[in-house]
Amino acid sequence: MKAVHASGELPKLEVVSPAGSQPTLEQAGPDSKSAFLPMLLTLSSLVLWFGFQTFELGSERHSYQRAVARQAVRVEQLQQVRGAFDALSADTSRLAAAGNPNAQLLVDALKKRGVSLNSDTSPPQK
Repeated sequence: MKAVHASGELPKLEVVSPAGSQPTLEQAGPDSKSAFLPMLLTLSSLVLWFGFQTFELGSERHSYQRAVARQAVRVEQLQQVRGAFDALSADTSRLAAAGNPNAQLLVDALKKRGVSLNSDTSPPQK
């Protein structure tokens, strides 16, 4: 049932907030604080941080690629020297197996130092 006022109109309801509570959106006046500025500062700082990190990672990647390129020449030289050493050691091992005393002395000295010589060397596998 509807309560009817003496004048025949329905009573108007007022919103009353307890003391110390935050005003609602309807009650907020022109001097109320907005979350726009803190959110804008937070998001802009995140965008700047991610941009800085992206730039730094790109710089590190470029430095890494330059280091790998500089070492590629050394690795190629190392593989050439290793191939020459393997060929020389295979020949020396074959001479030692054939009975050459100097080659046997060299093979024994290399074995004492931990260098293994294979007479049937194959190219190193990658």
